[in-house]
Amino acid sequence: MNKTFKTIIAAKDRVKFNLLALPDTKAFKIEVVFDYGSNLEDLFYKKYGKKVYGISHLTEHLSFKSPEGYGSDEILALLKKRGNRNASTGYTHINYYFNSIMEHMDFGIDAITKIAYNDFSRITDEEFESEKAVVMSEVGRYNDDSQTMFNLSVKSVLKGTDKDDNILGTVDILKDITLEDCKKIKALALQEALVWFNITYDPMEGVSEDDVLNSIESVLYNLDTVWQEVEIGKKEYDKTISIKKGDLTLENKSDRAIIDLTFETDTNIYVRSLMNKYVGSLANETSLYNLIRDKHGLTYGVSFGKDDMNNVDYTRLIVDVEPDKVDFTMELIEDAIVKCNEKFSREIFEELFENRRLNITMDRSDPKSYGFLFVIQVDNPKMLDRSIDILEDDLSKIDKVLDDEFITFEIAKQYMNDLAEIVKNKSYTKVTSTK
Repeated sequence: MNKTFKTIIAAKDRVKFNLLALPDTKAFKIEVVFDYGSNLEDLFYKKYGKKVYGISHLTEHLSFKSPEGYGSDEILALLKKRGNRNASTGYTHINYYFNSIMEHMDFGIDAITKIAYNDFSRITDEEFESEKAVVMSEVGRYNDDSQTMFNLSVKSVLKGTDKDDNILGTVDILKDITLEDCKKIKALALQEALVWFNITYDPMEGVSEDDVLNSIESVLYNLDTVWQEVEIGKKEYDKTISIKKGDLTLENKSDRAIIDLTFETDTNIYVRSLMNKYVGSLANETSLYNLIRDKHGLTYGVSFGKDDMNNVDYTRLIVDVEPDKVDFTMELIEDAIVKCNEKFSREIFEELFENRRLNITMDRSDPKSYGFLFVIQVDNPKMLDRSIDILEDDLSKIDKVLDDEFITFEIAKQYMNDLAEIVKNKSYTKVTSTK
């Protein structure tokens, strides 16, 4: 039996099911992803006049408290005993997952679905205050890390929102957030968000695709949810998104100067990933890593990779240096990107491509590495449109098909030209830290 990947769109409730079948692994994983995150918090502030930055992260924690059919202590004990679980909050998504074996499939589906769809109607005031204290402690710890807070807060500068619009918020803001505030925010997810159920399962364990879907739907469509009126929504928020241009600053306590550059380029995630590695570290003598760290010792490391805002991808560079080295570092950054583009050739492309194929071959020795398909289906589903037949028949062919379609020398060269042009015109967005 082959490994397969299939997407099924439910007729109701804006739900998509992504099913990854991995025969002879006994593997089971469920991940529930909502397409909203902390990006709605600024809209909440504008609508109600109350700052709730950090509330989405708080709701992620609260979802494990008294979900339907379970007590708080009971559900955590069962999850720990039968596998491992976690959740995360970003600007555009909140996800909940449970990783186990097929023996615990029905429990995992029941538990994580009810956790993800927890409307907080069963949470007591004591539970709420206790978990809020935990989150405040976590936020306080992050707030002590200046560079981490800079990285998290950059998007507030790019969007032009409050400096505390950074996923975590602040301890002072969290103090004033109430359980009713959390119920309002969670109602947005329950009533407006698109939801993905990403399921990994072993069909050799006597479980069919229909068995998995029936198990989910029997829980999902029988939830005893308390519906609330929703006064704000994602469509309203989506209209407000754009990246500010120019030379911007962000107050930060770090003794180092942090430089954060945004390059808005239009390409696919495969080429962006491949060429960012080339510019970041693989280009001999001209990479960012080589010029900034190896030749001049200005920093420990350089981050050059993909980021996104409201599901629009862009390239982001982050580096920290001594305050008096900012201008020199900018010269090196621009020099590295221009020279990488000048020397980029079809021969270099072929070397990069073969290196990618080698790494993929090694990765696929672990069947769970096919989980990258969940990421694509959530963030860039159109990329898989032409490959549906292969996905549903034999996953062993998918890497070559996607590579051949999306990674060509011409696309890669266009991306490099775009980066170099942005640098030459200084049309990137630059955010630097100030004390």
